[in-house]
Amino acid sequence: MVVWNGPRGMPKITAADLEYNGNMLFTSDGENWEAALLDGDAATLRFKKDPGLVDIFMVAGGQSASYYAGAEQNAYSGPSHGCPGGAGGECVTLEAVKLEKETDYTVSIGGSDQDTTINLDERTYRARSGYGSAGGVGATVSSSGTIVPANGDDGVFAYGEDQDTLLIDDFAGHKFGPGGGGGGAHLGSNGAFSGAGLGGESNGAEHQHGKGGRYLRGYPGSANGADGYANHGQGGGGPAYWWMGSASRYGDGTENALGKGGSGVMFIRGHRRAR
Repeated sequence: MVVWNGPRGMPKITAADLEYNGNMLFTSDGENWEAALLDGDAATLRFKKDPGLVDIFMVAGGQSASYYAGAEQNAYSGPSHGCPGGAGGECVTLEAVKLEKETDYTVSIGGSDQDTTINLDERTYRARSGYGSAGGVGATVSSSGTIVPANGDDGVFAYGEDQDTLLIDDFAGHKFGPGGGGGGAHLGSNGAFSGAGLGGESNGAEHQHGKGGRYLRGYPGSANGADGYANHGQGGGGPAYWWMGSASRYGDGTENALGKGGSGVMFIRGHRRAR
């Protein structure tokens, strides 16, 4: 009897062949398989069948936005500076890694400002938070004019490819590790207000993830930076700096002002030989 063992002799892996004590997505197109590990802190990954050589793509959690760190400012008299968006999570590709069956591999998927790691052969491989695409610089508004905030830099395709190769529909066409957008700025003395920077391209809905804050009259929460896209390692959006009544403030003035980084992710697939 002839048993089909996958293309080019690679093992045919199904969802039943993987055990992971975190949330996981799995798919196969009949020739290739792929798993996405969505969360887990020191979680355990185990193959019940020999997976052969695999490729691993790790994305760290995105970096949170930060407050403007330059010279003293005032959102009434100026100059007024919005806050920078956070950098995305680092994206690391490991190719042709030999994994063994019935062996426990420890995986941690980074949340905001956290690294993503996997332990292989007593060595820890790491993707670092904040080492991905750059976040955007916040806006500046002064009596001499307005500088618009910068968008976050775009993310990258999985496995270091120049186009999308992911099999899992939830991530089809997506990019990883984009930066968060810079926040807007307001000058109360003349009512000038800049817009807000957009988060870098991740294929999230209408760039709303990782967007910088821009104050809309009567809605202080609109000045907060938006959180980065979960499971994409996107940096958080920077809050706007604006004038209200008799005080300057960042976002709504609470700990929610700074956009948090989006969580990371880890993809594992059967090794794809160079085409």
